[in-house]
Amino acid sequence: MVRILEVELVQSDLDAGMSVSAIGRKYGVHHETVRRFIKRNSFEDYVAFDEIEYHAIPPVLLADCFHIDSPYKVVPNEPVCEYVMRNFNVDMPGITSLADDYRSDLEREALSQFVADHSPDDLNNAALTEYRHIVHYIYKHYGGFDNFRAYHNISVPLVEYTSSLNRSYFARMGHRFESMLHKSFQVIGSPVSTTYYQDGCLPDFVLEDEWLDAKLSKSTAFNRGCKTIEKYTRHTDYLTLIYAIDDMPDDDIPDLPEGVRLVHVFDYFPDISPGLRDEIQTLIDEVSARKGRTVKTA
Repeated sequence: MVRILEVELVQSDLDAGMSVSAIGRKYGVHHETVRRFIKRNSFEDYVAFDEIEYHAIPPVLLADCFHIDSPYKVVPNEPVCEYVMRNFNVDMPGITSLADDYRSDLEREALSQFVADHSPDDLNNAALTEYRHIVHYIYKHYGGFDNFRAYHNISVPLVEYTSSLNRSYFARMGHRFESMLHKSFQVIGSPVSTTYYQDGCLPDFVLEDEWLDAKLSKSTAFNRGCKTIEKYTRHTDYLTLIYAIDDMPDDDIPDLPEGVRLVHVFDYFPDISPGLRDEIQTLIDEVSARKGRTVKTA
């Protein structure tokens, strides 16, 4: 249950040696909410986010908290993470943050393994989109497919390749739309997290206790292969899917679980800047033309 944060109570918790994460769990709010509350109220004795406790975790132990699993995905090493949480008073988001450099190294290693295990002819969109996290790693560490191809000396285009041309195009546009949403959050000053990970879930954005995911088309969330709603609602009570293209009548939308919203990008950001709105509208128009159909836009 969410409780209201009060200065005296939170100060008392800090004086008792509670970490920011523990205080967040106590009051039923995200640790970033607690951190902002502390900064807003100028707590004098505040020690930044578990600093003392976290520094006691041996680096070699942090490095072992993540590993590469069979589909080239960097995931928590659960026995090690459980040991660290039990003995160092840290939660999983804290481990994820502290081990960020180690995870990044593993993600780049996973990409190298992926390239080594596939012939150039197999490095097409079909191979990439089988593993959504591979595309995420490429954009995270190389900024896009072109830099990734250049680094690994791949001459065959990964994105627009033979029969996978259309699917790869829409995947690329989906990532571009996600980047536009990130820019929109930055413009309005919303402190969203883009690196939150929990039990196999990697939402595009986390804003306090709300998870948000970008969907290029309204219908994407209901494709047979899309498990976003099913997976994410196991871990959050508030899930918002922000889409660009309205390609599905409202009457065809299945009943959504409580706490799940499906919102058009211009409804979510009604006061977006004209320049950014035009940029998003251009993407909508281009993708709609590629789909070969007339779709509703805001």
